[in-house]
Amino acid sequence: MTESTQAAVNVWERQEGESDSAWVAFRAYRDLPPVERSLVSAFVEYSEIKTGKTIKRPKCPPGYFSAWCASGGWVERVLAFDRHQDAKAVAMGELDHTAKLNCYRDRLQKYSASSVRAGIRAMAIIEQSLESMELELEKGEGAGVIPPQHLPKFVMATAKLFETAAEQEGRALAVDSLLEVLTSESTKLH
Repeated sequence: MTESTQAAVNVWERQEGESDSAWVAFRAYRDLPPVERSLVSAFVEYSEIKTGKTIKRPKCPPGYFSAWCASGGWVERVLAFDRHQDAKAVAMGELDHTAKLNCYRDRLQKYSASSVRAGIRAMAIIEQSLESMELELEKGEGAGVIPPQHLPKFVMATAKLFETAAEQEGRALAVDSLLEVLTSESTKLH
């Protein structure tokens, strides 16, 4: 590998000059869950990979295995690997949260648009009822499309629809602002 290629290799990946056996051993160590990670556990994994058989757990790993660990900088490499995995998990969590916020904002905007449409239809019905009532009153006839006693409730319900639409739109705008902040913060971190 050239020097520039080597610099691009992450420390948790195979390093230049690392033997096949040392690489397999390091991977066994690296891929253990952090709470279970030890040289003994890694040696057991390594041995089972190499032989295909289950081995008895030793009290300590053989000297060559410990030497690979020391000369290969396994502890530092695994710490870098764990930090990398944590950063990936945080980034995935941010992406998931952003996606959920986008869906929530879209739903709020749909609810808002639906409420506005319903409010407009209700206002049209009120207008039609008022015009009809006026005509009937001019002719000396009875009630209109909406009985007069129900008009106040109908007007209040229509007003509530418009209020709900405004609230949903406001929430959608707040989510937009939150998404801008998250995107800005995410860009700074990466």
